[in-house]
Amino acid sequence: MSEKFVLRRRPHVQDKGIVRFRLTMDRCFTAKFVDGWWIGETNDFDVAYSAERRGWEIVEKISAKKPKSSPAPAPDASPKPEPEPADDSVDFSRLLNGTVKNIDSEIDLGLWDPHLVEIFEAEKAGKNRKGVVQSISIRLRRIEAGIE
Repeated sequence: MSEKFVLRRRPHVQDKGIVRFRLTMDRCFTAKFVDGWWIGETNDFDVAYSAERRGWEIVEKISAKKPKSSPAPAPDASPKPEPEPADDSVDFSRLLNGTVKNIDSEIDLGLWDPHLVEIFEAEKAGKNRKGVVQSISIRLRRIEAGIE
């Protein structure tokens, strides 16, 4: 399913016109200056995520309409099993003692998704590195929004 992301960012100075923003060597998008905001659109999730990491705000995520198909099967009425309690013996020290770049990579890959809240709290109580806290926060928002 294709999605479109609408991004916006306040400029540092008053600008005007249309500008192509380069986020990385292979990721860029075009934005237009409208009513005091840079507004851009992209269909590429990676571009939207890279822009968000660089101070852009994802204002809107538009999902493409699915083609009509046969009706969905009725939901299973059987009770779902209780989720097992989280394993309290998980050791985050290896992760949190790493560099911000390594932590960011592991968080982005989803390796620690079941434990993100605990990792967030441990980081805030410990080193409280801005990059790590931001990476975990973005990952949690993506999971809550159903992007991941």
